[in-house]
Amino acid sequence: MNNQIKKIIIVGMFLMTMFLSFYWASAAEPAVSTQQSVKLENPLGTITQPAGLVGKAINGIIGIMGAVTLIMFVLGGFKWLTSAGNAERIKSGTNTMLWAAVGVVIVLSSYIIVQNWIGGITRGN
Repeated sequence: MNNQIKKIIIVGMFLMTMFLSFYWASAAEPAVSTQQSVKLENPLGTITQPAGLVGKAINGIIGIMGAVTLIMFVLGGFKWLTSAGNAERIKSGTNTMLWAAVGVVIVLSSYIIVQNWIGGITRGN
């Protein structure tokens, strides 16, 4: 018999066994049927004002920014470590890490400035 036909038969038997075992496992009825209620929590907590919602959004964006920064640092470090003495790749990896750090400083500085500005407006200073 041809090797391809043997492989097809073996794969077919394997798939039939898998599908039948899933069918038999899912055919069982639960022993006890109980109904449970599900309580949904508000993901925003106790936020009642738009400023709180904006604050939550900014915190989420900063979290995403932190993840992207970590990825960029890892990418720059990987380029730098795998450069094998290639000056162009060393410079590329160093620049990637440098600009990731500069981006974090700019975003966090703007966050601090906006927080102080909004704080000054709401306090009436």
